[in-house]
Amino acid sequence: MFEERIIKELTTLKNVVIFNHYNKDIPAHFELDSRSLDFLIDTIIEGRPKTVAVVVTDRSRPTPTKELLLKVVPKLRGRGLNTYVVVATGLHKIKAEDIPEIVADLNVDVFLNEPEVDDRYVYLGTTPGGIPIKLLDKVVNTDALLLICSVIPHVWAGFTGGSKLLLPGTSARDVVIEHHLRFFNHPNASPGIVKDNPFRREIDYVGNLISGIVKVYAVNVVDCNASIYGTFGELMESYTRAVELSRNMYVREVGGKCDVLVVDGRPLNMNLYQSVKAVFNNLGILSDGGLAILVSSSLGECPQEFVDALRSEDLPLDEVVRKGVGDVVPYLVAYTLKEKLRGRRLVMLTNNSRISFSSESLVITNRYDSVLEELRSLCVSGLRVCVVVEGAKYVHTSRSISY
Repeated sequence: MFEERIIKELTTLKNVVIFNHYNKDIPAHFELDSRSLDFLIDTIIEGRPKTVAVVVTDRSRPTPTKELLLKVVPKLRGRGLNTYVVVATGLHKIKAEDIPEIVADLNVDVFLNEPEVDDRYVYLGTTPGGIPIKLLDKVVNTDALLLICSVIPHVWAGFTGGSKLLLPGTSARDVVIEHHLRFFNHPNASPGIVKDNPFRREIDYVGNLISGIVKVYAVNVVDCNASIYGTFGELMESYTRAVELSRNMYVREVGGKCDVLVVDGRPLNMNLYQSVKAVFNNLGILSDGGLAILVSSSLGECPQEFVDALRSEDLPLDEVVRKGVGDVVPYLVAYTLKEKLRGRRLVMLTNNSRISFSSESLVITNRYDSVLEELRSLCVSGLRVCVVVEGAKYVHTSRSISY
């Protein structure tokens, strides 16, 4: 694989520290096996629902959705429950061919979030931060909700998953815009931070609110290799446990900072927009004036909004986000990236020949050999180089940062 190739090259160089998989053993009781899922379904049945909406992430998250749906949906139907699937796309665009990759060959009704269609949403009041709460009718007009998500560090929400499938996952467009604009730039809206994070606080408020209207359960995936590990149960309680497990696995403090930071964009290496989150996760260990290099095969289609925003010298942020159409979040990701990079340089090394760009602080290139040669010369000069494997789910911070 593209990412593994350059990591292998770097292991042969001096002054390189590689933060690889920690191979931390997960206690067996966190395995989401058939017995665990049967217990969860028995719990759902105790509430005597007639209809269950299963809410899942889109393909921008490393959730084994198809595998879990194949286990869960037949069991729910076998117990006589009317079951349908809602894909929590937020403002993400989704293609028709993506649906089978999410729901497999299950003969089940599938609904997408439709943020541009106002009459599909139910107004439920406002959050403490003044954000309107408007959720897709399919997640409100049901007896029970089952959220299936992954829980790994997130750029603004601290961690993915949980109530994030509601806000922004199944929320109206104006709600998503207001929530992001108001809180994305808060200093605590950062990877791995939940405490005093207003971006996350608003999300969890919506989760608590809907839990008072319908029964809400969750399957929270924290790791997925040979087996699936995570937590399950009532939404907020199970998510709290998942966050602690995820933090224990993926958030690390290191002593000091490096001059050159190389981050591998996996497991979000489907496109540059998603894989750049590996940079956010680990900028805390890059010194001022340092160089970051993102390595991502990123062969998938990258949102044009993200590319345009990176190329723009002056982002008309408020005007573009409020008046535009489609997914506005890529603009905010680009804006945040530029803000956090101030005084530092970023090279995005990709296998995708369709995207290239060069400015004083940012380069997007597929010139593998020239980037590797620059890294070799930096190592020879004595600069400290740190490499983070699977940086989109691992967060490294210096000890001067409080989490």
